[in-house]
Amino acid sequence: MARVEVDRTWLARNVSAGLDAAVVRVLHDHGMTANPGPEGLEMRGGSQAKMRFLGGAMTKDSILPRRGVLKRSPESGQVDVERIALHLEDRMGFGLMDPGMRKKYDRILGAAHWKRGHRAASHFGRSSISI
Repeated sequence: MARVEVDRTWLARNVSAGLDAAVVRVLHDHGMTANPGPEGLEMRGGSQAKMRFLGGAMTKDSILPRRGVLKRSPESGQVDVERIALHLEDRMGFGLMDPGMRKKYDRILGAAHWKRGHRAASHFGRSSISI
């Protein structure tokens, strides 16, 4: 049961094969791993066991459990344009999420945080269009 979720969508022109590799590098910088999956690039990060052992208040952002999926699909009716959809969510599991923990998740899953990563990754896509 996710309590904090982020969904973002972009259109990108002339996306090269290097986009996935660039996204993996950006994710690695934020303590996440990525592997190809049936729905797209599946992302995971953090550790629920470490978070519970250390306690939420003492946990570094990179330890907070989270997951996501990055989907790429051709945009109908447009040549060389792909729709890139990103879904991120917390994986805290059972228990209550206090306001301090929600603030941490909002910060690490927030739009500004991933927009920087998207800009870095979209360098390989030449021009990108935000939706």
